[in-house]
Amino acid sequence: MEMEEKRIPLLQSMGYPEKAIQFIINKTNAGELPSATLSAKNQGNCGDIMILHLKIEQDVITDVVIFGIGYDILLNFQVI
Repeated sequence: MEMEEKRIPLLQSMGYPEKAIQFIINKTNAGELPSATLSAKNQGNCGDIMILHLKIEQDVITDVVIFGIGYDILLNFQVI
């Protein structure tokens, strides 16, 4: 069993919704975007940090990558 698969029961026991678990395991649109045109960082009162990277070409967003640290950020992936 791969390490990522071993994390699934732990994440489930912590109450993470299935969609958030899939985002974590598959690393969907997560990480950094070296070619980002614009990046924005926000830290909530709870300590969670979210960094949004956008690549914009001719006034059109062509790529989006999110990096987040904290429970609430991952919990809210269920609404994306």
